[in-house]
Amino acid sequence: MNNLQIECVLALSNTLNFSKASEIVHMSQPSFSKIIASLEDEIGVVLFSRNKRSVIPTLAGEAFINELSQISGMYDRAVTKAQNISKGVEGSLRIGFFGTALFRTLPRLFRTYQELHPNVTLKLKDCTHTYLSENYLSEQADLLLLPGFQARGFRNAESRFLFSDDMCVAVSRDHPFATKQEVSASDLRGEPIIVMSRRSSLRDYDFVHHMCGQAGFSPKIVYEADILHNIFLMVECNVGVSIFASHLQQFANENISFLPISEYRNHFEMFALWKKDYNPFVPGLVNHLTDLLEQESGSRYK
Repeated sequence: MNNLQIECVLALSNTLNFSKASEIVHMSQPSFSKIIASLEDEIGVVLFSRNKRSVIPTLAGEAFINELSQISGMYDRAVTKAQNISKGVEGSLRIGFFGTALFRTLPRLFRTYQELHPNVTLKLKDCTHTYLSENYLSEQADLLLLPGFQARGFRNAESRFLFSDDMCVAVSRDHPFATKQEVSASDLRGEPIIVMSRRSSLRDYDFVHHMCGQAGFSPKIVYEADILHNIFLMVECNVGVSIFASHLQQFANENISFLPISEYRNHFEMFALWKKDYNPFVPGLVNHLTDLLEQESGSRYK
């Protein structure tokens, strides 16, 4: 059974007239009649009782027509859905993200984008870098939002720079550094430093050692924490200072100051990555995200 046969049966059931039904499907009446007869032979059932004065569906024909109507409706919806997805009007977009850099922006992105595109479903997944890599390669994520150091290594990917951020020293408001506008990495020589543990964030742990090494000294690590808020608590209690990108200030209270490190201005970077032509919604969403970040620039990340 093919789509033309379905169209012919439905046209005849609606008009109960071979001549009018053949006009609807744009064919001659003899050809139309032959299609109906061949379908009845194919399924072994008489669908229409006809004589010179009338055409009436049989009981079997009524049941068959009812099922065909549902199939036809499903087909039409499937075609419309596929066309809308291809045009970027309807569908879904799976976003993989890592870290806290877009903590405040993502809720606003979801809210405003869904208002503009109510037929597009956004799905958010908080992931590790390994998970992001695996899902990107297996096409389980349409868009990745991740720091620059993690964005390297993805082949055949489109990318968009989102924003850059200063690396900062987080200090208690009672610390001597708190009155400064910025510090140098060399100022941290001999300072007790609290870091994220290697198991929690190898990159952050290594960055502190690299930064201090570049300044000509080894860091004086006094504690390795696993939880961000515990580090802030220790900083506030003057146990030591810590090193973070400036966007993390949104998680600290007013008793902690973030001072840019002069050698590491705009060191932290965020990127969007996606496969070209894989999901038609991605470019529009990325444009919307960059617009939001431009609105926020100067008030949140700088």
